[in-house]
Amino acid sequence: MKFSTFIPLSLIAPAVAFRPELYTDENGERKLKAIPEHIFERGRELDEERRRLQNSDYEWTEKYCVTYQLKALGSEITASERNTTVGTTLAFPLYFAEQNITEGPIGYFSDATTNLAGTDECLFTGSFVFGPANEEGFWDDQVTLGGTCKGKENAITGGSGVFECAKGYEYFTDAVGGMDPDFLYFTAFYCTGCKF
Repeated sequence: MKFSTFIPLSLIAPAVAFRPELYTDENGERKLKAIPEHIFERGRELDEERRRLQNSDYEWTEKYCVTYQLKALGSEITASERNTTVGTTLAFPLYFAEQNITEGPIGYFSDATTNLAGTDECLFTGSFVFGPANEEGFWDDQVTLGGTCKGKENAITGGSGVFECAKGYEYFTDAVGGMDPDFLYFTAFYCTGCKF
């Protein structure tokens, strides 16, 4: 007999985080730093864990869980950076990983950091917004996340609209064969925890 079981995401992945870093090259241009290999390794581990759970004795209906493969253009990320008195902000368009960007973004990501005094570490909070803004200029559907800037993946901590009650994680993935190296690739996995 199989039971439909919701597995708490705290058992799947610890709540640690990573945020892309920017630097100024020898020509004075802002660039994305290469993401460390251990970040990609953690993403591969999370992909394998998610597949293992989907193929386990649990009845995996995907009714309340969703995985998005996303990408962001490096030049749009670097152009969005703004310094604040306590850290930085980023705000850039999002695309599905397999999407041609000429089709336009599926949404946007924005965040803000707070530098931790006396360290090279920071905390951040951010959100993904999807679809067009409503008549009043606000997004109804968003996913919120947060963490530290030097962890391995980001914790999805909630949401609104179709993402209400979202819990999960977001992590960076390798640019595999055929993927454009000018993009940053990542996966967002969440379960709503709400029954509609």
